[in-house]
Amino acid sequence: MTQKVFALAMNLSERTIQALEQGRYKAKGATLRLLQVFKEYPDHARE
Repeated sequence: MTQKVFALAMNLSERTIQALEQGRYKAKGATLRLLQVFKEYPDHARE
């Protein structure tokens, strides 16, 4: 999945996704929980 597609799925900007990947931004709240779920169940992120 591209950063662009993931950003759209998460309702975030591509820049935010890049910052998350580079450790410049720490997710919190609902965003953090969704990332945890996607990490545990990666197939759900693709649906």
